[in-house]
Amino acid sequence: MLATRKDITAQEIRQWLGLTFLTGLVTQNELKDYWSTNPLHSTPIFPAIMTRHRYYEIKRFIHFNDNSQAPSREDSNHDRLHNISPVLSHLDQNYADLFMPSVNLNVDESLFLFKGRLVWKQCLPL
Repeated sequence: MLATRKDITAQEIRQWLGLTFLTGLVTQNELKDYWSTNPLHSTPIFPAIMTRHRYYEIKRFIHFNDNSQAPSREDSNHDRLHNISPVLSHLDQNYADLFMPSVNLNVDESLFLFKGRLVWKQCLPL
C-alpha cells in the first residue's frame, strides 16, 4: 500500500531547517534517536515539532536546484552539491557581507576520527 504524498508548506520547511540546525546543538548517535521515546535519550522538542516520518520524507525529497540543469557525473563541471548550491551561494554571500574579521583572528583546524563516505572529507585512521 502506497502512502499519499502531502505537499510541503513554508512552515514545514522552516520547522525542518530548525530541527536540522538543532541536531548540531543536541547530539544523538543516530538521526532517528531524536524521536526516541526512551526517557534517557528522548529529545521532546523533535516529536513536538514534526513526526520522524515527515522529517525523513522532507529530507529525502528536498531540492533547491533543478536536476535537469545539472552536469552529468562524467562532466568535469559536475558538482556533488548541485541540489543545495543555490543555498550555499546565498549563505556564502551573506556571511561575507556580515562578517568582518578583526585583527586578532585565530583559525584552528581540528582533526577528528571520521570513517564516513564523503568525497571532500579525508579518513585519518590514526
